Amino acid sequence: HGSSLPEDDESARAKLFHKSMATVELFVFLFAPLIHRIKESDLTFRLASGLVIWQPMWEHRQPDIPAFTTPIKPVRNIVTAKRNSPVNNQCSPQGSANQSP
Repeated sequence: HGSSLPEDDESARAKLFHKSMATVELFVFLFAPLIHRIKESDLTFRLASGLVIWQPMWEHRQPDIPAFTTPIKPVRNIVTAKRNSPVNNQCSPQGSANQSP
């Protein structure tokens, strides 16, 4: 059949969002304070590949590498067992139509 189940779509999307927000936050919080302390001359031969990260950060830009543009997992609401994401949080005018009399 040409139609797919919502569970299949959710499973496919979940595989795309493989980095947790906590992992991204930890990386940013650990490295952001070092931006003004590290100079290009501090990068040794072994750290030269890090220049692709540091140069844009010195210029207040986002580095053009996959680690900085990776999707992250939406936070799950334990009470409702739903993911909090911009797609799920959009307001719709039909929201009040589900109330029972």
